[in-house]
Amino acid sequence: MYEYIKGTVTDISPEYIVIETSQIGYQIMTGNPFSFSSLEGQETKVYLYQHVREDNISLFGFQTAEERYLFKKIARRVWYWTKECASYYCGR
Repeated sequence: MYEYIKGTVTDISPEYIVIETSQIGYQIMTGNPFSFSSLEGQETKVYLYQHVREDNISLFGFQTAEERYLFKKIARRVWYWTKECASYYCGR
């Protein structure tokens, strides 16, 4: 797991931002990438959540640790219920 990344915001798209650090650009998914617009070209710290699936590894970025904490709480419940519902319907 990653705690945060510190680097320069080099690109903002409708779905993600790119943070460059040590000459590597990291694609980071965010709920509202344009909230980082004022930070474009500046060094910033982005709090991360790494989501790993068998076919994908994604980084989700947040401006504060509190935003990330809330996301993790909600995501656990959604993934738990999705898993429970899938097992219920597959078991019928």
